[in-house]
Amino acid sequence: MYIVTSQKRLKQITALVIVCLVTLGGFATYQYFQRYSAQPQALMARIQQVSTQSTELRATDVSAEELRDSVVAIVRRELIEQMSASNIPDPVTSAERLLHEATDFVENEKVLMHWLSAYLQQTVFPEGRTELFEETGSVRQIRSPSDCVTIARISGQWRLVSLTACETLDSV
Repeated sequence: MYIVTSQKRLKQITALVIVCLVTLGGFATYQYFQRYSAQPQALMARIQQVSTQSTELRATDVSAEELRDSVVAIVRRELIEQMSASNIPDPVTSAERLLHEATDFVENEKVLMHWLSAYLQQTVFPEGRTELFEETGSVRQIRSPSDCVTIARISGQWRLVSLTACETLDSV
């Protein structure tokens, strides 16, 4: 039985351990880059493609549960604007009465995806003027000259979670 005691063997083992550690470090760096840089960039590119009608939005791109509140807020705002334009005496109250019926579609994921695609197609995300800002480690905000969307890492995947008003690039 041969026992490793020679200096040459110790150097070989040390070199092997160092190579393994460098390889593990490289793999960890690659995984971090994929999770927190490449995947959000890919989702941002996909949202830009949806806004230009180049592709369809997938269910895996969206967190429907997280998105429902902001969709209801957008519908509420649009109803109030339409009621105000129609010279209805109390547009806020009228909009609130219609809100439940107007937002029934948020419960059906297919219809919500169709509405979201149409909304993104109305929202312009030009390729050269769209930026990705980090809010926290797992939340990013995509800003364009006119609108913003928020994406977050949920269950290991980046998804669209919010369509809320934010400070846009033109006002920064």
